[in-house]
Amino acid sequence: MFDSRARRSRRRDTPRIIAISAQAIGFILIVLFETLLPEHLKRPSQGVVLVAMLVAALYAALLRRYYRNRSLKRRDHESFHDQ
Repeated sequence: MFDSRARRSRRRDTPRIIAISAQAIGFILIVLFETLLPEHLKRPSQGVVLVAMLVAALYAALLRRYYRNRSLKRRDHESFHDQ
């Protein structure tokens, strides 16, 4: 029992890493676009980056839900067979 808890706590939360990385990269790109691009290209480029950030966040949320549901099903399946 202790071993499985330790393994779970050490496991990386890949979807969270994806979401945080996408936000950091998106923020950096938006700042770069604000400083480097001509005026007529700033807003459309920043809008594309914002949409990409939202898609990455949605993907990460769905992936986290999938992993959680899979682990709950596995736990229910194991507890059912232990009885």
